Amino acid sequence: MNKRILSLVLALALLLGCGMMTTASAYTTMYLYARTGHTVNVRSEPSTAGGSSTVLAMVPIGTAVQVLEFMNNGWSVISWGNGIAYVMTEFLSDSSGGGGGYTPVVESDKEKAMDSLMNELKTYSRVASPFTIYPNPNRASGFVNFRLVPVQYGKEFYRVYASNALTVLGQTRNWYQVEDNNTGVIGYIVKSLVTVVN
Repeated sequence: MNKRILSLVLALALLLGCGMMTTASAYTTMYLYARTGHTVNVRSEPSTAGGSSTVLAMVPIGTAVQVLEFMNNGWSVISWGNGIAYVMTEFLSDSSGGGGGYTPVVESDKEKAMDSLMNELKTYSRVASPFTIYPNPNRASGFVNFRLVPVQYGKEFYRVYASNALTVLGQTRNWYQVEDNNTGVIGYIVKSLVTVVN
């Protein structure tokens, strides 16, 4: 059990330490996203206080942008023409299909992530008999995040869809430890986002 906790803590440290801090290295390609509407305002300053006078363009959702920096005030710096512009970080997505907006992991989140991970791991137990579950997405994009550690902070490892069978090996209070039947990868999925096969 102690070796398992140590390996998961190290995995989380790697996930949180590799390029997910408030500053992007060089640039990160991301996509404009909005829960409502079809465009996102790109602005000349990181604020809405100037109203429409600071809007450089209303850019269609799904448009790829080069993110230069994730600021701590909820805004991101993007490459714009020969210079820079600003967009609210919540209007960025990791995928062109949108699906949730983006929340970069900031320094204060590292401590929360470690506390959350340790609290989850304290409740870990292997299941007596492995059983099959299927992701049950609650979003229009139709996927559930498959993570390497049982914590919400940081990037998902990959996405699993409703038809993707998973075998439960263990569980914590809020997560199932599963093996992906398609790839053999072992990771975690949130309990509330699955259907159990009887």
